[in-house]
Amino acid sequence: MAALRLERHGAGWRYTKRVPKALQAHYPNQTHRFTTQEPDEKAARAQALRWLADLEEEFQRIRATGSRFAASLPPEQLQALAAAHRSDCLRIHEEVMLQGFGGQGSTLKAEFEESARRRLLDLQDAGQLADYSLMSGYAALLLRRFKLTLIEDSPSWLQLCHALWKAERELLEAALTRGAGGWVDTPPMPDAGVFTGKSLPATKSVADLTAWFLGRQDQATSMHRKHKQALGLFAEVFGGRAMDSLRQADIEEFCALLCRLPPRWTAERKEGKTVFQIAAQDWPKCITEATFNKTYRASLSVFLKDCAHVYGDAGFPRTLSVTRTPYTGTRKGGEDKQRALKPDELKRLYEGAEFAAFAADPEQAHCYWLPLVGLYTGARVNEVCQLNPQCDIREDGGVWFFDFTEDSDTDERVTKSVKNKSSRRRVPVHSQLLALGFLPYVEKVKAQGHSLLFPKWHPKAGKASGKAREWFSDWLRGIGLRDETPGKCITGFHCFRHTLMTKAANTPGLPWPIENITGHSTGGHSKDAEGYKGGELELPNKVRILEMITFEVSPPRPA
Repeated sequence: MAALRLERHGAGWRYTKRVPKALQAHYPNQTHRFTTQEPDEKAARAQALRWLADLEEEFQRIRATGSRFAASLPPEQLQALAAAHRSDCLRIHEEVMLQGFGGQGSTLKAEFEESARRRLLDLQDAGQLADYSLMSGYAALLLRRFKLTLIEDSPSWLQLCHALWKAERELLEAALTRGAGGWVDTPPMPDAGVFTGKSLPATKSVADLTAWFLGRQDQATSMHRKHKQALGLFAEVFGGRAMDSLRQADIEEFCALLCRLPPRWTAERKEGKTVFQIAAQDWPKCITEATFNKTYRASLSVFLKDCAHVYGDAGFPRTLSVTRTPYTGTRKGGEDKQRALKPDELKRLYEGAEFAAFAADPEQAHCYWLPLVGLYTGARVNEVCQLNPQCDIREDGGVWFFDFTEDSDTDERVTKSVKNKSSRRRVPVHSQLLALGFLPYVEKVKAQGHSLLFPKWHPKAGKASGKAREWFSDWLRGIGLRDETPGKCITGFHCFRHTLMTKAANTPGLPWPIENITGHSTGGHSKDAEGYKGGELELPNKVRILEMITFEVSPPRPA
């Protein structure tokens, strides 16, 4: 790092730091200035470096959480702030008492004690409602005094207000005891090192543990994305806390916070909002119970167990759990479940003017083939979009097939993944796709050197399907097929999965379960599962399943 260039400022020195362009929206001024009356340049530079380190830490906090303020403070600092409030108030009260409360004839003592009794009643009412916001003003003043930051309405902020509420009650009761002839000593101020972090115990932080946990996960699995999202939020809320300070109440509060988030809460991040600000808004919908259970609670469960196993001896609480933590959101189970497309909806999709335009324009070939591959494979959108035309679509024994796997080569911008073991499968290319000219499209993309089946949709956040998923949902809305009926939705690509499975359920005489095509678990080897080799049905038998499933649609052939 280059030496700081200090400027002379009177008898001392000053240093100016410009706020990075990406962070300027968080500050009223575009520059920060450090000044000191220290005449010695070397000593002034040392002070400036410490100031700059604090400022850089604040910049990094904004980049990570979207806020200048810390998401949490260690319990030791919260209790020290409350202790400072108690000590300050009782010290001032003691000084006034020693001065005689204004002298003989003064009504100051009586007025103070009446005010103290009214304040105690207010505090009692607040305690009955568990609303400690009346201490927010003191919280802000104390944080500013000791040069600490904290996001308002965060769990740590609420804990601070509660600690101050308790301290306020104690100090008022002590003052009234003094006024009645008793005595309560003024407690000493807490060690200043608590507020700088110098006297806090040297232990791993929650942020350390989340980084450790994510670093040991397999990034190729779909669960890694869920871990990253859930534990990223956990680190935002509790990252600055020592690992041994976590309590079950923290876990419960965090889960309740999650249940107040909207389904697309990550979009709100683009406006610089913190998770607390997002959760505090009144949203028409929150995350579903399925999302809470399968993403957030599932991730937290594994994280807490691994931390207890590895770091339990070092102080991580072994009893933390989400096993009995309930979903507290307002959504009912199954609201987002999609249904199968009806025959008239299939005709609107594949025989409408919009689809004809895709067929007529080679530049829109990706828009033409994606919905067709989805219909005739029942595959998930990411499974389809991450297919590599160089190696994942090939022939075996006269049967062309899609190889849905995470093990083959892919685009350098993509991290391949499959949902589970049964999702790794080979699915024949349906005869309708062959008849419409799918293989020439594959050969064209292959010859161009692409490693994604639909290269016009650029990957997003490591997923080949990000842009394609958004396009398809928008297209459904544009052609009037989007249906948000709870439990019977048509909102995205997953409707093809339901469409294929529903058609299979109504096709008599299928020789094997349709799950051999879709990649759902078949529940083991049944009597009908003859032909399995290595746990997977052979391709000719899968062809027999697919060719019995037809749809009454006539898509136009592409140009």
